[in-house]
Amino acid sequence: MIKRCIVFGCVLLLSLTGAAEAKMLGFGLSAFYGVNIPLVQDDAESGPIYGLRAPLQMTGSLRLEPWFSMATIGDYDLVTPISGTTTFEGGDITSFGLNALLGSPFNGPGFSIAFLGGIGSHKMERENADTDTRVGYNLGVDMGIGLGSLPLSLSARGEGLVIPLDGGGSRKSALVTGALTYKFGK
Repeated sequence: MIKRCIVFGCVLLLSLTGAAEAKMLGFGLSAFYGVNIPLVQDDAESGPIYGLRAPLQMTGSLRLEPWFSMATIGDYDLVTPISGTTTFEGGDITSFGLNALLGSPFNGPGFSIAFLGGIGSHKMERENADTDTRVGYNLGVDMGIGLGSLPLSLSARGEGLVIPLDGGGSRKSALVTGALTYKFGK
């Protein structure tokens, strides 16, 4: 876990350095919480997801966003004719990555909408299973509203996440989150 935090910190610092050279227009810190909904998976149920994002406004319509999240996959029941119902622990996913968003800036008053795409590293841990770290890809939409003259905004986000596995399969999830973002600077 410490290694991941160090890597996330390095990615954030590199992003801030690159953003300063590209005449970054603003940056913020966003805390989010929501639900991770596994799609087409018999061995997982929905669970919470939470984390931090660091939106960096690069131009009027481009935003870069390093992020870190932790999600819990809900416990699931396996029903067999011989043993009946057995409950298995769902597990945890610890992730970090970078999103690119195109659309309204996060730091303006009023309504904003942006489309996003990203890449991340996802460490999947389950009881009685090997820990597995994979690269995953996400696409989605972010809708927010600025809170007047305050440096705060609220947003809701819907994302699709795909984590490819060996043998051609993948883990697919829908992520639905709400966030509170604080904008630093002007």
